[in-house]
Amino acid sequence: MFSVVRSVLAGVVVSLLLLLIHRYKPLTKKIAIGSAIGWIVLSLALSFLPFENSFVTFSSPEAAYKYYYPTASPYQIIKGNESDLVLGDGRDGTTTILIVPKNEDGWKVGIGSEINTVYNGIAGTLPVQIHRYKDSNDYYITVFGEHGKELSISDNRGSTFASDLQLRNVYRAHIADMNRQYELTVNGEKIDLFQAKHILINKL
Repeated sequence: MFSVVRSVLAGVVVSLLLLLIHRYKPLTKKIAIGSAIGWIVLSLALSFLPFENSFVTFSSPEAAYKYYYPTASPYQIIKGNESDLVLGDGRDGTTTILIVPKNEDGWKVGIGSEINTVYNGIAGTLPVQIHRYKDSNDYYITVFGEHGKELSISDNRGSTFASDLQLRNVYRAHIADMNRQYELTVNGEKIDLFQAKHILINKL
């Protein structure tokens, strides 16, 4: 629905512009091609503007997720303070994640460009990613385990790590107000994230 709304709205704007142009000059092939390009560009530009959040509130994080990914099926929620992380099965079988903001009334539209990857590294032998919702204090950590080996994971924030219900040996948790004092413990061994190999740190 998210993409459909933007396509329709862009189509309406372009159509109105064409009617205005037609009042003063005949429509040519060049104008038609330019209009088609303008419709595509405007549709893409609108995809970065969740204007629905001014007047639409969803009753659940799943509903907000389905609005953005109508062909995906949400299967797990990682709850945060200002947002929730929703995991879903995409039409092609891949796992699609979306962070949806929330307030006291319900959930709002989240968009992919609002998800910031603030950490991506190999901690010990395990790939670890940390995503942040915009500039909030909501961070979501993902730890990818080794095939066939279950992990016991904890941290110095008392976070609850949940196994991904679809992906084996993948663990996720919400972390409030992440910083460089964060410590991760895997199977009793402390791991220093900031001494990891192949590390990317952004705004952390």
